[in-house]
Parts: sequence; C-alpha cells; structure tokens
Amino acid sequence: MAPAHAAYKEATKYFSEHLTRDECKRIWLASKPTMEDAIAAVEVAKTEYENRSQKGKPREWLLAFSSRVMHYKIVMDTLSQHHPEYVSLAWGAIKFLFLKQGLLNHEELIACIAKTLSRIAIVLPRVELDLNLYGQPRILIEVSQLYAQIIKFVQSAMRWYQKGKIAHGVASILKPFQISGKEIVEEITECSKRVEQLAVSAHRAETRSMHLRVLKLEQLAM
Repeated sequence: MAPAHAAYKEATKYFSEHLTRDECKRIWLASKPTMEDAIAAVEVAKTEYENRSQKGKPREWLLAFSSRVMHYKIVMDTLSQHHPEYVSLAWGAIKFLFLKQGLLNHEELIACIAKTLSRIAIVLPRVELDLNLYGQPRILIEVSQLYAQIIKFVQSAMRWYQKGKIAHGVASILKPFQISGKEIVEEITECSKRVEQLAVSAHRAETRSMHLRVLKLEQLAM
C-alpha cells in the first residue's frame, strides 16, 4: 500500500498548504465524501454549462465522465476495505474540482480535467477483485499504484489551475497540463493490465484448486 499512502500524504500536505481551511474541510476534513457526492458535483457542473449559450467541449466531456464514473468503483471499493480515508480524499477532491467556481469559469481547463478523468475511467480494471480469493498482496500493490496515479492527476489539476491564476490566464499552462494527463492515463493503462492479468491468473488457479478438491472428495467417497 506504499504508493497509495505516499500519494495520500503528499496530496493532503499540498491541499493543507495551498487551500484555505474551509476548502480543506469541503474536500475531506469535515466529511467523508462518496462517489455519489462526486457524481452530484459533476451534474452541477454539467448543468452550469447547459445553461450557457456556448455549450462546447466542457459539457461534452462532463457528460462522458458522468457516464463512466462507476468504473472507478472497483479500485475505490478495494481500497476502502483497508483505508477508507484514501477513498474519501479522492472523491472529495474530484467533487471539489467540479464545484470550484474559478475552475468552472475556465472552459478549456474544466474540459481537459473531465476528459482525462473520463479516459482514466475507460482504462481502469473491469474485473471484480475478491481480495480474500485472489493473491491479496500483489493485487493490493497494483491497486495502490492505480490510486496513486488518480490522486496525482487530481492534485496536478489543482496545481495547474493555481499556476494559471498566477500567470493571469489558463491558456499558457494548458498544454503542459494536457501532456501530464496523457502520461498519467498511460501509466494507469499499464497498471490496469497488470491487475487484470493477476486477477485472471488467480481465478484460474482457484478453479484448478476447486477441481482437485472435488476429485479428491469423489475418490474418498468410492
């Protein structure tokens, strides 16, 4: 769980140093945000752009992310069994991004955030991870890596937004942010493949083990 722990500590430190006490409370200090809270925030942002005359890319990618956010559930549910505070931080940070008025006013950046989160959702593992059945330590390490990359992206989104404010414009920082997001999606893609391979291998091993137990019982019954 080291990658997830390190990402969690770094993110909470960054948020504590760069956000107000009230903003930190809204992310994770005063409550335990859930996936439903994050979905509600995306819906608020989507409505915001639906009410504008120029709907454009933000609405398109917000719609895509809202339809795919459930794909995060396997990773988050796996982690919540051991560290629910990690999961609360992730959902709280995503919720915060889509309710942050300053971000909502920057259409290109909010579209880029929703687009990257949507693409992350596409490449996350689809297999159910039964940690009691499958090799828990190895799968947990890979799931921990997935979480670390998700938190890394959410944290970078806030960092790039703040850089844009200092530079008096988001346009100057948009390209490096897009490159950063692309690299994170690539890392998550590779990690997801490893998780699915481990889960499939573990399932096959368990199936063989069950088959051998059945044969042994049949032999004893003769």
